[in-house]
Amino acid sequence: MSAEPSGPPALTSRIGAAAGVVEAGPAQVIADGGAGAARAGAGIARAVPSSRISMLSLLREPEFRVLTLTQFLSIAGDQLARVALTVLVFNRTNSALQAAIAYALTFVPAAIGGPLLTGLADRRPRRSVMVAADLIRAPLIALIAIPSIPLPLAMGLLAVAGLFEAPFEAARGALLPDVLDGESYPVGYAFGQILVQAAQVGGYGLAGILLIALSPSVLLLLDAASFAASAVLITRVVRNRPAATSNTSEQRDAWWTHAVSDLKYSVRIVLGQPQLRALALLAWTSSTFVISFEALGAPLARDSRSAEWAVGVLLAVQPAGTVIGAILATRVPAPRRHGAMQLLALLTLVPLAVGLARPPLAVLIAMGLLSGLGLAFNVLASTAFVRQVAPEVRGRALGLVGTGMLVGQGVGVLAAGWIATATGARVAVGWMGLVGTIAVLLALWDAHRNPRANPAGRPDGSAD
Repeated sequence: MSAEPSGPPALTSRIGAAAGVVEAGPAQVIADGGAGAARAGAGIARAVPSSRISMLSLLREPEFRVLTLTQFLSIAGDQLARVALTVLVFNRTNSALQAAIAYALTFVPAAIGGPLLTGLADRRPRRSVMVAADLIRAPLIALIAIPSIPLPLAMGLLAVAGLFEAPFEAARGALLPDVLDGESYPVGYAFGQILVQAAQVGGYGLAGILLIALSPSVLLLLDAASFAASAVLITRVVRNRPAATSNTSEQRDAWWTHAVSDLKYSVRIVLGQPQLRALALLAWTSSTFVISFEALGAPLARDSRSAEWAVGVLLAVQPAGTVIGAILATRVPAPRRHGAMQLLALLTLVPLAVGLARPPLAVLIAMGLLSGLGLAFNVLASTAFVRQVAPEVRGRALGLVGTGMLVGQGVGVLAAGWIATATGARVAVGWMGLVGTIAVLLALWDAHRNPRANPAGRPDGSAD
């Protein structure tokens, strides 16, 4: 539930996706899931509060170190590729519209691959899924770097490569609770969110610097190299675990024979359980409406009659708040996580409603910072989601939530832009914040209306 997308706002991109905090009562997190039990030889099992586990100490775990590094490489590489492709299209067509369309299309394949391919993260060994996705994408991106390649073919290759973003992220997200058990998981997840923000912002900045001396084709080759390096690191360091599902006949079947049934199954798991449904809605509504602040960064600066430097500040302040919030979220004691998650979810959107008053730049900066702090609810939400969903369906459940966040971000960007053309950027952000707050309150009401739920994907739960 970040962005990647981010998930999420961590928001996009390979998003690392998750869902919500699920509790048996006001203070007791349901622990009957895959991540709660200690596994022999499978990661760090610690029975100490997360406040005593430092992020840097987790880097001593080789598997977590590699999973974190490859996540950073893949996201930063994607940002390089997006900028490079946009510049490549603009240089050949001299059309800003076509360049914008090319940039937008880089997000579409992941939204398609999510529902269709994330089942692979449960039906196949997760390490193998990640390596295969990297090895498929590396040569496809390298082909796009050929200077004379026709643009339609380049876009087609990019679309095919983008399809494998979702299964990679679903497999990585489902594997992380096996590597970091217990209270190590929220700290590791928070560390990942910090790197996501750094990779997203730094990737764009690095692309701009590299384009001064290098061509877009070289940047695309760097992205291809990042996929190859990721595949090598994962193969050498991450332990090969068996597929999560125990049905050997399903493991032998071709992926397309289960694509539609996997989509229906994940929808039934997430939306069929009242707690998971409400918390998935929190992730989707937050990512849909909070993206408006980032999407309208430049118009906000102009609408508030601010100097050009204000654009950079407005674009950076929300990720900065997310980093601070992620660190603070790891210090929340387990009995208070449910209430903290609800307050933080509201904090993502309530400050944005102030935009209706057409505030000055200083207030806009405060709005973005507070909204970013609120996005720390993803850390608390993800922690219990993996405990609530059985390991054998974790990849599909995470994939569904991540895809919903990605689609929501696209809808949110379009909605914010449409409203801004009629009312101005500040008022548009205000309306997105107000409507988003109402949507979050409805999701929380749904959770309180159905306070208990069986573990999803288990014999005594809703899945079959």
